[in-house]
Amino acid sequence: MQKLHPLPSKKVERRVIRQLLEAVLYEGLMDYEKTAHQPEEPLLSFTIFGNQRTYCCEGRVAAFDRVRLKEDSILSVQSDGSRTSTSIEELAEDLVPDPENRNRLIYELQQTIQLSEWNEKISCRLFQGEHSVMRSWSLKFGKGIPIILVLRQGLDSLLKTILHSVRKQANLLHCNGLQ
Repeated sequence: MQKLHPLPSKKVERRVIRQLLEAVLYEGLMDYEKTAHQPEEPLLSFTIFGNQRTYCCEGRVAAFDRVRLKEDSILSVQSDGSRTSTSIEELAEDLVPDPENRNRLIYELQQTIQLSEWNEKISCRLFQGEHSVMRSWSLKFGKGIPIILVLRQGLDSLLKTILHSVRKQANLLHCNGLQ
């Protein structure tokens, strides 16, 4: 039976695409052209040439000639000239001709997305809301408690929360016959 995976959030997926494309440009794995909107303005337009398609986006050149792209500006240029959101699969297809290696890259990027989403979910529980772990730390310990004790107690709380969540998920899977 195939595992069910939640759809990745577009925010995290766009960040992974941006980071991948920035690394590709830095390493010189795809050719690109850059043009300035205005001579003094640091925002540039980039046209990136893949093996099968062209990408366009905006960004700037930072220290050490690192390209920093605007996440929401990365688009694939279709054969009819229209522009659509870029997918991880498209980028992988342009980067890795071998299907087996391409699938490995896609898998790794999808794992990165899932772990990033998990990290965001956990950090939200740590730092936001009335019942956050950080809020409970401050209520429990108050001010003047050595930070190492707070961190130790917080890590214990975090681990208990994670274990509780994993057990709950395992019980749901077992009850639904998906295990």
